[in-house]
Amino acid sequence: MIVVISKFQVKSDMVPTFKNAIKPMTKSCKNEANCLDHRLYQDMQNETIWYTLGTWSSPESFHEHMTSPRFKETVAKIADILTAEPEFSFCQEVD
Repeated sequence: MIVVISKFQVKSDMVPTFKNAIKPMTKSCKNEANCLDHRLYQDMQNETIWYTLGTWSSPESFHEHMTSPRFKETVAKIADILTAEPEFSFCQEVD
């Protein structure tokens, strides 16, 4: 199992556009066979910072997600409204 935390920094005037672009993808991830959970979060102190938290059955299943047409389409929609490249943290559970 792998947990992926993604951080997005959005232009302040584009927050609604970002939300409208990423929310459908976040919801549809839950329907992917190897996605155990996927959630969208907005920073409570800075509305321009957003996170996704996805739990995948394996690193390979996350790679499949990142190469899917839906993911590529969403990235194309948000690329010009970000103030920095998305950041990805790959985590594993510790016993």
